[in-house]
Amino acid sequence: VGGRFRIDGLLSQDGVSQTYRATDVTHRSAASVRVIPMRVLGASAAQLETDVENASALVHKNLVEVLTVGREHDFFFLATELLDGQTLREFIDGKKSEGRTVSFRGACNLVTHIANGLERAASTMPHGGLNPATVWVNKAGRVKVADLGLARTLPTLARRGVPAGGPEHAYLAPEVLAGGQPTLASDAYALGVILFEVLTGKL
Repeated sequence: VGGRFRIDGLLSQDGVSQTYRATDVTHRSAASVRVIPMRVLGASAAQLETDVENASALVHKNLVEVLTVGREHDFFFLATELLDGQTLREFIDGKKSEGRTVSFRGACNLVTHIANGLERAASTMPHGGLNPATVWVNKAGRVKVADLGLARTLPTLARRGVPAGGPEHAYLAPEVLAGGQPTLASDAYALGVILFEVLTGKL
């Protein structure tokens, strides 16, 4: 893909894309490549490319590093660093399966890391789709926010990350649910819902 990434295997898929483990043959390192069919994007393909390119210019320890973006044949691709660890959704569910919740100190640490990443992005764009599926906790305990720049053209990505049986719009602010554009305030709303869930184990 893009003359640079060799696809090694499927990592995950959602309603609009597939994400693959890949090898960056230029730098001989592991990467993650998300593939989005052009038919899904339609006329919004150019907007997505602009948003993701803007996101790629943001470098911060709490943001997933974007390596490159591009188009090839009939799909758009987004290459990022390959993350180890688990999503925040998996982390919360793991605690719940053990009959536990995250400690207050742990919850504050998680939310602080997420907020630091969002603050770095704030001057460029709101996230717009923050939920536990877009937050990663790696094996070293570092928290990183993913999918920056995607929600404006792929709003279905904001309707993920809910616990089993939960409403898919749980992390969406009321004004976004009503059709409004995401803002920094709607990111704060999503972060508040996440904090409550991390502390209590429920929405």
